[in-house]
Amino acid sequence: MRRSILCVVLGTGLFACTADRTVTEPITEPASSTDVRTTGTRFTLPLSAVADGIVRDGSSVLDHTVIQVLHDPFFEDRGIVEFDMRGIPGPVFRAMLSLRVFSSNGPYPFTIDVYGYRANGKLAVDDWDRGTLVTTFQYSGEPSVLLDVTSKVQAMRNAGAKWAGFNLRFVPPTVIDENPPFIGFHTMEYPPAAVLRIRTKDTTAVLP
Repeated sequence: MRRSILCVVLGTGLFACTADRTVTEPITEPASSTDVRTTGTRFTLPLSAVADGIVRDGSSVLDHTVIQVLHDPFFEDRGIVEFDMRGIPGPVFRAMLSLRVFSSNGPYPFTIDVYGYRANGKLAVDDWDRGTLVTTFQYSGEPSVLLDVTSKVQAMRNAGAKWAGFNLRFVPPTVIDENPPFIGFHTMEYPPAAVLRIRTKDTTAVLP
């Protein structure tokens, strides 16, 4: 086996290393005036992931595991996570993608590109190359990642999308072929799952 014995196998080609970090503290966001849902009042609506997992090499789906992002000389894993937006009652003022790290391996830092796309709430092979670039972040071993994806979510909502999807890619590919750098995020099967926090207002509620 070409991987370090420091890694515990979660499944085919999935690894959690002893040096990795797990989130213990909450992810914070900019303070808001109120989260009480009344007509015209802004509040934060947390949307939990409805689909998550991995698409490997554009040919196979790895579900019921972590969201692993890796690209070594042997294969590439792209992390996929999707959210149901049909319950958003009004306009989107802000959208923050909150990901908690399950495991990772250096050397740090490394770069992750995040692509956004109109999803269907299901993990599928064709999620492999979907989306347009939303943001890029440098990962250095932090226990959590919080990303501003407001413009993409607003665009998808305005276009009538019912689900929002995000595709995470490791760039550029590493040349390390044994115990290479990667990141894995918590999922529905390994909670807490990813959350898309939507700042909105209820335009349907009726005041007493």
